[in-house]
Formats: sequence, C-alpha cells, structure tokens
Amino acid sequence: MWCFVLALGIGIGLVACRASPGPADEGSIVRPEPAPAKQASPVLPPGCEELGPVLLSVEPALVSLTCADRFHDCTGRATLTVRSCAARAFEFQEVFFEPTPPLRSPVVSVGRMVRLEPGETWTMALDVDHAGVYELSLGPVVTSIGDPTISLGTTTLTVDNPAQEQAMTACRECNGDWGPRGIFGIEGCDCRTRDGGTPCDDGADCESQCIERGPGSGFRCSEFTTEWGCYAYLPEGWSKQRRRKGVGVAPPQVCVD
Repeated sequence: MWCFVLALGIGIGLVACRASPGPADEGSIVRPEPAPAKQASPVLPPGCEELGPVLLSVEPALVSLTCADRFHDCTGRATLTVRSCAARAFEFQEVFFEPTPPLRSPVVSVGRMVRLEPGETWTMALDVDHAGVYELSLGPVVTSIGDPTISLGTTTLTVDNPAQEQAMTACRECNGDWGPRGIFGIEGCDCRTRDGGTPCDDGADCESQCIERGPGSGFRCSEFTTEWGCYAYLPEGWSKQRRRKGVGVAPPQVCVD
C-alpha cells in the first residue's frame, strides 16, 4: 500500500491509499449441478429385437413325411433353434410338444442341461413320425436369481403326410370307414361294397365276400371289402362243391384280426 500523509495542524493526518486485491475480493465460481449420467442403452445380442425373450424357431416350419409302407412307417426331420436374448445365462433340458388339438404332451429330453449365455444359440434335430400341428416350448428353466426379465417364447411345427391324405381322399370316394384296424390298431380304410347285405349262395355272388356272422343267420354279401373278426364264408364255386360233396358239408370259417 502506498500512502501519502499530509500533516495538518497538530498531528491530524489524512491518508489516501490505493489498495491491491485482498482475500475478501477473490470472487467465487458457481459450478452447475452435475447432469445425471445417461444410462447406456442395452446391447442386444445378435438376432434379437428386444432384450429379455428366449426365442424359439423351427426350420422347416412344415415337414412332409416320407413313408416306407404306403402311409405307414413315416419319418420327417426339422431343426429347432433356441436363441437367447436374455441379459443373463439360463438353463433348460427338455422340449415339450403340445399337439393341437391337445391329445398328449410328448417330451423330448435334450439329454443334458443346456446353458446359454446372452446371444448364444443352440440347435437340435427333431425327428417326427405323426401328422399334426405341434406347439413347441422349453421345459423347466433355471435362471439367475433376481432376473425376472427372461420370457420364454413358443414356435409351431406342422407335420403332414401326403400319402395318408391321398388314402383318406380315396376312402371318402369309396364311402369307406377310416380308422384303426385289427388287434394292432393299424390305421387304414375299409371301403363299403355296393351289394352289402344281399343274400348269397356262393362267393361269386358278391362284390367282396359271402359271409355268415352267426350260425343260422344266413349268408349275405359283406358290407365292407375286408371283414374283421370271426365268421363263416362261402368261397367262389361253393355251390358247385356243395352239390358235389353233399348237403352236410360245413362252409369254412376264418378269424381276421
């Protein structure tokens, strides 16, 4: 500080000073409140449109069976893909098949516990042998504790049997009866005859067979081309054989199962 002192009278002085900046005049900086940090957008695993679901897909979605014996002994194959869009790993070991309409719930065991990390995929070959529409879903899932975000999807597989469809069309055209046959329940068609129920004396009288279901009920042409169960029948030429062998000759019997 530079001061100039002027003495006036008896010691009264006036002091004029020029001050340099002192501590009270440093000024202050007002800092803005820190802006909230922006949350980073979640990184979606490849092939995922949103985070959380476990996606199921099947290729091809329509499988046509090929059959070794007409429309029996049929097989087909599809590939199931499970893609994890979850934020954490999860585990599963079974795949469920729900037929539509629901008849049963077949389960395909994977054979081991499968663990998928986010973004990973798993594929499995599916062998099918029956026509129908099936909804596929995963079995019980073990997820990381505290992760409610995982949601399981489903996918649909359609299986058709072209040979069977052709056989069923032909069955309708012959006014037949479609369903399981014999003690083994083999599915098939039994066409109706045009002369079913007509009285007969010889196998040659009928489109299919001349049969008698019970003793004394009388021989009539069979209603279907193939008759099941036990019955007596008259072979072709029976009327001539009967005249030759005598009236008391019993007709043959057969049981078809």
